[in-house]
Amino acid sequence: MCSGSLFQVIEKTYKEPLLLTDREVLYQIVAGLEYIHSLKLAHRDIKPENILISMQGQIKLSEFGLKRHTKDECYITGMKGTLLWMAPEQFQGNREEIEIEITQKSDVFSCGCVFFVFLTRENGGIHPFGDTIDHLQIYANIQEGISINIHSKFISSLMPKHHHNRMNLFSRSKS
Repeated sequence: MCSGSLFQVIEKTYKEPLLLTDREVLYQIVAGLEYIHSLKLAHRDIKPENILISMQGQIKLSEFGLKRHTKDECYITGMKGTLLWMAPEQFQGNREEIEIEITQKSDVFSCGCVFFVFLTRENGGIHPFGDTIDHLQIYANIQEGISINIHSKFISSLMPKHHHNRMNLFSRSKS
């Protein structure tokens, strides 16, 4: 049972239990993602709505409907995910005949976006690639690798346009 989601925290509608420190929230998101990736899975739909807060205040990743095994090479056709949180390589599959490689680095990109919006929630939850009212502009900026709101080296290291250049969130594992 959950008491809410990170989306509700960002939207300022979350009630209780008290949320952990920002650092602990981000740590628990990374720990959950590390566990998923240790199972050789890519979540493919990391977004605030899919990050839940338990009745005890613990952070839990949810909604695994788009997950894919990444043990060996994994390719898919068709664009799947939520536009505002998708990595640039996921947009390449917007036509059914184009195969795109699925990697866990797509989740890292999405996490970077979520972290930024969460950490800027006092200012309304600013998206790193534009104004959330204009989804098409965010879509274009993500595709072009134009982050217009990022002023943090750590956050920006999670979201370069090419997945090979993304930071590894897990110090113990190799990407």
